[in-house]
Amino acid sequence: MAAISFTNLTVSGNMSFEGIPFDAFRRILDFVESQTHGAIPTGTDLNDLSEGTQKEAEVTVQGNAAEVVVPDEKPDAAKEDPPKIDPYLLVGNYAGKDSVVRILKDYTGNPEGYTQEWMTTRQWMEKVDLGSSVTLFNVAHILSDCAKAGLLERRADYNPEEHKNEVRFLLPAPVPVKKDTIGSRIHKARKENGFLATELADLLGYSDALLLKWEKDELVPSSEAMENLKKALGDDLFDGLGV
Repeated sequence: MAAISFTNLTVSGNMSFEGIPFDAFRRILDFVESQTHGAIPTGTDLNDLSEGTQKEAEVTVQGNAAEVVVPDEKPDAAKEDPPKIDPYLLVGNYAGKDSVVRILKDYTGNPEGYTQEWMTTRQWMEKVDLGSSVTLFNVAHILSDCAKAGLLERRADYNPEEHKNEVRFLLPAPVPVKKDTIGSRIHKARKENGFLATELADLLGYSDALLLKWEKDELVPSSEAMENLKKALGDDLFDGLGV
């Protein structure tokens, strides 16, 4: 295999020669070379040449047949993808932006830890921790910029109490962490044991209204009631609560 180089080509493709004497083929190559002002000097790095000014061709000779192949441009699959741009760069650099973006990105990667609600900026700030120095004015502008960039949904709702429209955003709110209390233990154990409130109340000899007040931590069961609850729901019902 021999190799020649062409410069200033504006086309690419294949040339095949069959059934011609090798001397004739060499004269064709000499003519092509003369038209392209000679081959690229030996040792030249093709990457150093301007794109579109040169092509490298391979010449294959088999007996009296020869083929010149000029390779096409690099296939699309081999081209590098353009770098991804963080869409939050479109949001103005107001004080508190980092805190807002942190929550929005955390919601994207951890959606099960949040619920989504339509809220005003003030309502959202009461549900998330943005830091004490972040102002309502700045957060409102940050959320508006996010909506303009397609990162949030935004709408205006009429508030009859205030007699005005309020801007609301569809925002993530952290799922509240359930506290481990006497009431939560009773409620969870009742569900796990398959009791309805009325069924467990009848079994214990108390009213279902009283049982539900225990579960909501509105009232605390007496020592006797706690012992009866442990007999019905498990001796370890209140372990670790210090009761």
